Amino acid sequence: MKRFAFVAAGLVIAHRMAVLPLSAAWQPGLLGGTLSGTAINLTAYPASTAPFLDPHVATSYVASTSSSTEPWKQNQTWVYTGQFRSEGTNYVFASKIDERCYLRIGASVLLPGTANNAFAVSVVTNIPAGWHPFEIRLFNSTGAAGPSANVGLANKIGFGYNTNDYTGTTGANYTYPADNGGMSIFRYDDGLGFADELLVAGDPGNYGTVEPPYGITNGLAPFDTFDCSAPADFIDAEPGMRARCAGYALYTNTTAAPMLLSSGATNEFTYTHDLWAKLVWEWERRYLVNIAAGPGGTVSTNGGWYDEGSNVTATASADAGAGFVNWSGDVPDGQQFNPTLSFAADMPRNIMANFTGTVWQAGLRAGAVPGHQNYSGIPGSPMSSRGRIS
Repeated sequence: MKRFAFVAAGLVIAHRMAVLPLSAAWQPGLLGGTLSGTAINLTAYPASTAPFLDPHVATSYVASTSSSTEPWKQNQTWVYTGQFRSEGTNYVFASKIDERCYLRIGASVLLPGTANNAFAVSVVTNIPAGWHPFEIRLFNSTGAAGPSANVGLANKIGFGYNTNDYTGTTGANYTYPADNGGMSIFRYDDGLGFADELLVAGDPGNYGTVEPPYGITNGLAPFDTFDCSAPADFIDAEPGMRARCAGYALYTNTTAAPMLLSSGATNEFTYTHDLWAKLVWEWERRYLVNIAAGPGGTVSTNGGWYDEGSNVTATASADAGAGFVNWSGDVPDGQQFNPTLSFAADMPRNIMANFTGTVWQAGLRAGAVPGHQNYSGIPGSPMSSRGRIS
C-alpha cells in the first residue's frame, strides 16, 4: 500500500498552526503542497509540503488570480495528505468550489473531482472508528478560486462534512474539518523516523512456524494490512514437550512499559500497521512424563502427556517378598525415597521405581526349592558345602 506521507523541508508556521516539536512520528493536521497544471492532477504528489491543521484553501476566496496570487494560484492543484479519524458513524462530505474537488478516504474515492463550480456530495455509511488514509485535491484553472461564487457551503467554505445524512447545499449543516492541534480529526507522519517494524515473539518461547516469522518484519507503511497466524493444534516443539497457541497480545511503544493494543484467545487475526508494534504469541505447553517399574514391583501409572502445571501422582508397590528402594531418573528433589511421588508437570521426565528382593532370594541358585526349610542336601543350596552362607 502506498504510504501517503511527505517530508517538509523544515516545519514552518502555517495557516492557524504553530511550529511543532520534532519529537513524534505523528503530528496533528495534514501535509499540503501544490502541483502546477491546466487540469486537476489526480496522481502526482508535491515535492515540497508544509503542515496545515486543515485544507486551508477551501476557505480562501480570491476574486481574481494571476501567476503570483496566493494562497491559490491559477492552474494549480492543492494536495493535502494524512489520516482522518472517524468516530465510527455515517458521514456526508460535500464541496462547492471553484473549480474542482477530489476526495479519497482509504481506498474509496468519495468526490471524483470531475465537475467545475458544482455542488458535489458523498454519503458514506459507517466509516469504522479509527484512523484512515485521507487525501483531498482542490483545483483552480484561471479566474476566481475558492468557494464557488463566494457562496460555497455554510460560512462561505468550499468543503465540509456532517454526520446527520444531510445533503443540502446551504445552511449551517456542514462543519469545516480543522484539527484542534491535538489530532482531533487529522494527523500526518512527520518523517522523523516513523517506526516501520512489527516484532514477532513467543511466550514462553518461539514455538512452531508462525506468519509473519519470528523476528522483525520491517519496511511497513501505515495501514499495511495482512493476516497473522500460529498453529492451531499441539505441535512437537522440543523433545518431550508439545505446545499449542492459546492466543496473542499486541503491544506498542518502544519503552520499558509497552501499551497493550489488543489481545485475543485465537491463533489468527488481521493486523493493520500503525505505529511500531510487538506481537506476542502466547503458548500453552504439555510435557511427557514416563514412569516405569523395575523388577520386583509395579507403579500406579506409566505417565503420559500432562498440561503444564497439572499434578502428576505415582505410587510404587513392591511385589510379595520384595521391597521399595527408591526412585531414579528425573525425580523431583527430596522425593527419591517416597513410595508416592507428587509434583507439577514442568518438564519432560523419565522416572524408574527400583525394588529389591529378600536375602535368601538373592543367594538362591538354580535347583533350590523355594520355601524348603533344609537346604543341606541340595547341591548349591545356602547350607551345602559349596554354597554355604558364612
